[in-house]
Amino acid sequence: MNLPNPHPDDERRQYFRIRHSLLMSYENIETSNQSLPAKEIQSESSPCIHLLKELNKLEQQNQSFVNSLQAKQNVVSTYINGLNDQLELLSQYIINNLEVEYRELLQVDLSGGGIRFESDSALEIEQELKIEIVLIPEYVNIQTYGKVVHCNKLTDKKSFELAISFTQIHEPDRDAIIKHVFEAQSKQLRLDKEKQTDNNKNEN
Repeated sequence: MNLPNPHPDDERRQYFRIRHSLLMSYENIETSNQSLPAKEIQSESSPCIHLLKELNKLEQQNQSFVNSLQAKQNVVSTYINGLNDQLELLSQYIINNLEVEYRELLQVDLSGGGIRFESDSALEIEQELKIEIVLIPEYVNIQTYGKVVHCNKLTDKKSFELAISFTQIHEPDRDAIIKHVFEAQSKQLRLDKEKQTDNNKNEN
């Protein structure tokens, strides 16, 4: 059973101008008639990715608990923050020991409709791809199909900018991407606001 194509509005909102760091691999496929079995995502998810996802959940739970503590409970907060630092180190160690294609974080532009990134190799327009993405820091594993809609040689680099439109994607996976993008935007807005506040204080 084929999955639904991206909504036409996705073409107009294809990319958010916030850079995302994630793990990704892709491979060429010969036909666009392939479908994505419902169980494929779970069956092909790496045990390491599953572990990273569980570690992230634990870290988020710890952080929520720390945020609920009163100021007088600083000792507990310090202890839990130390645990979170250890979880982060463990997560980084696991990432460094994943399969070769996942050892480096890739900087991308991302939306529910597609992904844009730099590559050392050019791809033909309309080339069909099978794509696997691991969102960071959620460690959500997503497998989808897409096609190349843009390939441009970067004049100041020995690489190419590729834009991929998702042609088949499970709706829960699209929702996970949209949630990831929204949270990244919110975080960036908070950082910008804090930076502006600090600049105003320095000026005064």
